Amino acid sequence: MIINLTLLANIPGVSQYEVPMVAIAAQYSPAIMAGYSIILLAEIYTTAVGSLFGFAERITDQGKPMFKWVVIGTSVVAFGAGQLGFSTLVRVLYPAVGYAGLLMLGGLLYGYAKERVIAQPAFKPKK
Repeated sequence: MIINLTLLANIPGVSQYEVPMVAIAAQYSPAIMAGYSIILLAEIYTTAVGSLFGFAERITDQGKPMFKWVVIGTSVVAFGAGQLGFSTLVRVLYPAVGYAGLLMLGGLLYGYAKERVIAQPAFKPKK
């Protein structure tokens, strides 16, 4: 809430920046800006590493040789996408993740309905 209020209080001046909180921090002190930037980069890095590991683990097991290649390939693609700029990534990825979430929710609802709502036979004979 504090970040949102800070952004709203400075809306005319920071609307041209991709990361407006860094510009606001720079108004106070270069040390505050540097500290905020380091913390922000650490947050981004830890999120990216965790997401990369989770993605690679879903594709292949960690102990397999293919795991290393999945990590390298995904890292190269992510680094390339990162060169497009923060606002471009947010503009493209946020809706894409939202649509993927809706598809996943649809699949979960289908599975729930298939398992619980649609009548199932009480007894299944063994074959």
